[in-house]
Amino acid sequence: MKKKTIVIYVVLFVWAGFTFTEVTGQEDVFNTKFPELQSSLKPDGSVNVDNSNTEMFRNMYQKLGESCEEIEKFKLGGASPENLVVFEFRELKNLGKNEKLEDLKKKILKNQQDIKILMSNKTKYGVDSVECLEQLSIFSSLIKQKDYENAYKPWRLLFTYYPISNKIIYSKGEKLLKLKIKSSQNDAAKASKERDNDKILLCVAERQAWIDTLLIMYNQRIKYFGNDKKKYTVGYLTGKKGIAYFDYRVKKALTKEEKELRNANLDTAYRLLKKSVNSDKKNHKIYTTVQYFYFASDFMYATKQLDAATVVDDYILSIDVLTGIIKENQERIAKKPDSKRNKNRQKLINKCTGIIDNINKKFAKGEYATCKVLVPTYELKFEENKANIEWLKKTTDILTDKECTGSPLYEKAVVALYELEPSANAAYKIAKLYLKKEKLDDAAVFYKKAYTQETDNEKKAKYYYEAALIASALKQVSNSYRLAIESKKLNENNGNVYILIAQLYVQGIGNCGENNYKKSLVYCAAVDKLNMAKAKDPSVATKANKLIGTYSSRYPDKEMAFMHGKVPGDTETVGCWIQVSTTLRCR
Repeated sequence: MKKKTIVIYVVLFVWAGFTFTEVTGQEDVFNTKFPELQSSLKPDGSVNVDNSNTEMFRNMYQKLGESCEEIEKFKLGGASPENLVVFEFRELKNLGKNEKLEDLKKKILKNQQDIKILMSNKTKYGVDSVECLEQLSIFSSLIKQKDYENAYKPWRLLFTYYPISNKIIYSKGEKLLKLKIKSSQNDAAKASKERDNDKILLCVAERQAWIDTLLIMYNQRIKYFGNDKKKYTVGYLTGKKGIAYFDYRVKKALTKEEKELRNANLDTAYRLLKKSVNSDKKNHKIYTTVQYFYFASDFMYATKQLDAATVVDDYILSIDVLTGIIKENQERIAKKPDSKRNKNRQKLINKCTGIIDNINKKFAKGEYATCKVLVPTYELKFEENKANIEWLKKTTDILTDKECTGSPLYEKAVVALYELEPSANAAYKIAKLYLKKEKLDDAAVFYKKAYTQETDNEKKAKYYYEAALIASALKQVSNSYRLAIESKKLNENNGNVYILIAQLYVQGIGNCGENNYKKSLVYCAAVDKLNMAKAKDPSVATKANKLIGTYSSRYPDKEMAFMHGKVPGDTETVGCWIQVSTTLRCR
């Protein structure tokens, strides 16, 4: 009986040992200790994280961390059956004998990592709020110190595991990544000088990886923080992504492969920028995006990816958006002249004005900005837009600016515009049309409509001046003089007006003075106006000096002046319709 009992005990012991060995393999131990992870798996093997099990996953993450600490404690000899919480001492001992302890640790760390990633965008502070807040504090401190090199490590951790914790990850991370891109570009340039091909390839690959990370960062910011409806909107952030494409993958394509992809990347940049501008026209922060958008459009035309009509439309859209920003800020300044924000508003106005100048310069140089291209481009669109006031305005503006006013299209467009909306601008365009056709009487009629209806003094002064030139050409001296005076009242710094007045004095000399002496005084008065033209507007000095040379040769001679009891320097009055005082000068 005793032998039988002993045998049974031995069999049971062996069976128990065998069974224990089986259940203490690293996979079995893991599944036994963390059954919740198994039950949370979907049929496809993925993990389902939602509000119902968020806390469970946090607890699991904590428990996994504690289990790693227990394994390390065991490996260092500090573990005992009394101080282990997650594992049993014999489990670790058995795995240690079978050299499976490290495998268990790797599995635990992998699952901990998986949970950390899964939880990254489920709650604001992810799976570990303490780590998140600590890293945010470290990152913010390093950014304030401009220690971008050391700021990268906490940034990467925050970007990967806590992407919705704080917008600073993106607003400051952008500068950090751009510095990384610049650094790798500089390293590539240095390697190129040293002719180190292996290093060049390494630096270029590194640069490409940083660019990819920057683009991913924009996507992530749009996803998690694109709901800012005032400044940093989805449209604005899409524009920043487009700028990055244009800057790094179009303008600075370094390798042969990058250059081969440049057109495709240009297309991507253009579409992103266009989407941004169209979706966010009233966002005052979008001015830089607008400039890149037009430059990308211009480049697309150069690479034969856009037609002329589209580029011209993009030009008009760009100017409209910038003009709108300028106008709105000017109105705000006028409404609240004492506002503390006006200084920044004026800076914004100046920036937008500068960008408009840059765009206009680029447009002026474009092959598509010639009558040869513009006229047939707009001709194709006229019928469908002949009742569209805005289209007619923009089209006639462009054609006027590019001096395409002699085309039949221009005549059709300006007449259609004036019929739909009689205005100073439309009247001016028709006047220019008739002037081009040398129909001066008709031009004079529409110039009158233009300066009569215009409310902007600068434009009004321009219309008066040009109308005065028409009247002068029609030999209507007094009418031309009257119009020139009206122009001068509105803009005293236009030297051409003074030159015109001087010419009108001479043109009407036949009706001034009862003798040759009196008539010749007109030339002294004309030179007074020419000198004034130079003083007011140095840009007309050459033209004025040429006329001064001509008119001074017709001053009264000294003998003629003596016969009238006068000497050079005396003050004389020019009569008739001129009625001005002048200083006597003699030949």
